Order: sequence, then structure tokens, then C-alpha cells
Amino acid sequence: MKLALRFLLFALLGILLVVAGSTALNFRRELGLFDIDLQRDHRVLAHALAPAFLMTWERDGQAAALGLLSRVNQTEGLLQSRWVPAGSPGAPGPELSPTPDGLLQVVQQASSNASEMVTFAPVQGPAGAGFIEIRESLEPRQRYVTGSVVRAVLGGLGILAWCAASNLLLGVLLVMRPVQALVAQARRIGDGEFGTRCAAGRPDELGELAREMNHMASLLEQHREELTAETDGRLQALNQLRHADRLATAGKLASGIAHELGTPLNVVLGRAKIIRSAPGVREDAARNAQIIEEQVSRMTKIIRQLLDFARTRESRRVPADASELVEHVVGLLQPLAEKQGTALALGPLASDVRIDADASQLEQVLSNLTVNALQALQSGGTVRFGVHTTPARTAEGAARDEYVVIDVEDTGPGMAPQVMARVFEPFFTTKEVGEGTGLGLSVAYGIVQEHGGFFTVDSALGRGSRFSVHLPSSASVSRENGETDHQRLRSA
Repeated sequence: MKLALRFLLFALLGILLVVAGSTALNFRRELGLFDIDLQRDHRVLAHALAPAFLMTWERDGQAAALGLLSRVNQTEGLLQSRWVPAGSPGAPGPELSPTPDGLLQVVQQASSNASEMVTFAPVQGPAGAGFIEIRESLEPRQRYVTGSVVRAVLGGLGILAWCAASNLLLGVLLVMRPVQALVAQARRIGDGEFGTRCAAGRPDELGELAREMNHMASLLEQHREELTAETDGRLQALNQLRHADRLATAGKLASGIAHELGTPLNVVLGRAKIIRSAPGVREDAARNAQIIEEQVSRMTKIIRQLLDFARTRESRRVPADASELVEHVVGLLQPLAEKQGTALALGPLASDVRIDADASQLEQVLSNLTVNALQALQSGGTVRFGVHTTPARTAEGAARDEYVVIDVEDTGPGMAPQVMARVFEPFFTTKEVGEGTGLGLSVAYGIVQEHGGFFTVDSALGRGSRFSVHLPSSASVSRENGETDHQRLRSA
């Protein structure tokens, strides 16, 4: 059963009980007052008529006294009086008890559906004892009772109808519709529709419940967005890690293949030398053998560089020449650049610029920067390298006396500001799926930070990009270490 209907039934039952009880009490009270008035009228008439009847009888005779009763009947209307001699059939019996004022009153059944109120006033006349009988029909009383019952029923029904209509209207407007809206909102939340809201402008408890449900929907929508973003990030990271694992496997396979190619290349190189140094060899054969030697030597050098780059080593920082590191990386990646028609150019390289670094790790940093530049160019263009020194660091943190700056600059399409702001984030990449993991620059960033350095990036759409690696120079580190040792000796 609906809640509003339950409230309505309970309210109607209460109203019905109250109206019925009040009507019954009022009816009994009015009926009692009606009977008291009826009895009082009989007494008044009896006390007035008996002395007058007796006096007229004594003075003018019985006929005059009976005439007096006839005249009274004509004036009283419903009250009818007559003389009843004692012992006659209409006289009252000894079972009737007199009232305190000496009258005898009784309600008699006049017919099957009518009753009468009869009052006997004893009179001791000249011709003997008798009674003046005063009789009045109770039919008006019955009509009054019937009318009162009908009026009470109609009034009760009207009150019930009004209360039912008002309660039903208020129940629909104040309870049923708001509850239906809350139920619909709860169903939408259950179906995952957290963006919808229900009206919450009411100042009562249902309005407060609606506001709390809207707040709950907002929190659920926020949590779902966060969960979706976190799930997408985890899936993307998982895919990137799987791709990185495949790349690592491919790198190990390439390293193994490169190692296995060393022996046959040595055989080819030895055979080429034998052909070139054989007596009586033709000039064109000797020249071709020399070309084979040069290319095999070049292939061997590239394979050796690849193996040195891929080999895992403990981090050892020793003084190294920054320009030589750049030249080494350029030589390693020169075949890849030539294959896609891109030029690797050495710009101004400062001489005798040394840094305390792990050469293999910095080669990895420069290789990552160079490969990214080559992928940005696709075909054609130039990647330029430069080495110079700067007196102080302009970024946040404590500045060294001197930094060595290695620039890797390309003539590619450049980067938008929103891309440049996230370029060092792990797994962030603008490349197609399968072409990059988004880890190269983040790994390079971590290596440079471990060496006490930092990156600066200068790029814009349409004018290329320049990545600058700032590393403390060996002289700056030595001076700092010397100052630290001096401070320790002074404190000791």
C-alpha cells in the first residue's frame, strides 16, 4: 500500500471516530434536553389546568369544567387534555409512581410507529376523584431524531470528503511526487547515470534527502571519473611496459646477432686482405678487396659500438671529454641518419671540456635525444650538435661555478607548449603505437639528474627543437670537493 494512502486511511479513520463520537454525545444531550422540555411543558400545563378545572367545576358545574378543557385543547395544539374519572378504563393504574409534585407521567405506544407522552394530574372534584389527562404525540420528537441523524451523517460525510480530498491532494503534492522523484533518482544512480539531479529546493526533510542524494551522485560521478582515468592510465602503462619488454627482447636479440656476426666478418676481412696482398693480383681486384676491407672494418666498428652501448655496466664516473662523447654518438648513429636522408652536423665543439660522468650513460642520453630528433624529421633536415660552457645555472637549485652544455638541435616541426610541458613525463609520447614507449626522455632526465645536471628545452611549432644538457664541469666539481675537504679540515 502506498504511504500517502496509508496516511489518508489513518486520518479518515481518526476523523470518523471523532465526528461519530461528537455527534453521538451532542445527540444524546439534545435529546435529553428535548425530553426535559417536554416534561416541563406537561407539568406547567397540569399545575395550571388542575386548579382551574376544579374551581370551574365547583362554581359552574361539570359541563363548564369540561368546556374549559375543550378550549385549552384548541389553543395548545399538540397538547390534548380530557377528564378521566377514577376507575374508568383510561385511568392510570396503581403501578404508576407519582412524581415529587404529585403527577403521573408515562410514555405510551399509540400505534406501531408512534408514541405519546401522557401526564395525569389527580383532581378531587365534587362528584368524586379523577384525573386530568394531558396527552402529546412524540412524532415531532421522532422527526427531530431522524433529522438530527440525517444531518449528522451528511455533515460527517462532508467532513470526510473534504478531509479525504485535502489529504489526498496534499499527499500527492507534498509526499507522493517528491518520493517518486527520489525513487527515479535512486534508479538512475543504480543504472550508473550520475550526471542527473533531482529538484532539491524544498525546505523540509524530503528536500534535505534530495540534496544529499545529489551530493552522493556528484561524489560517485567524481569517483567514477577518477577510477576511469586511473584505469586508463594503468592500461596504458601496462601496454607501454609490454612494448618496452618487447623492445628489450629485440635489443637482446640484436645484441646477440651482432655478436655472432663478428666471426664471419673477421673471416671476410681476412680473405679480403689475402686477396689484396696476393702476388700478381689485378689492380681492380686489389681495389675491390680494399673496399671490402674498409666496409668490413666499418661494420665491425659499428657492431662493437652497439655491443658497448647495450652492455650493462656499473655506473663509474670518470673525467671524460664532452666533445669526444658527442663525436662517438654521432659516429654510432650516422648510418641510421644516412638511411633516412638526414644530416648529423657537428657545430662548434669546445675543446678540452671535461665532465665527471659515466660515459655509457651519457651516450645513452645523447642517443635518445638524437633518435627522437631523427624520428621528428622523418626524412631530410639536419640534427646539429654543439658543446660549450656557461658560467652559472639559470634554473632552480644551487648553481655550480661552471656548467658544460651539450646542445642537440633539429630542424623539425617543433613542439606545441602543451607537449613541451609534458615531454619528460614517463610513458608520454606523441608517436604512433609501436613506434615509441615514452620512456626515452624520462630515462635521460633521470640520468642527467643523477649527474647533478638539468635539461633546458627550446621549441616552437615550425622552428624545430633544441634540447640542452647542462652538466657540471670537472673543474667545478674539483673546486667544490676541495672546498668541502678544506671545511672538514677546519672543523677538525
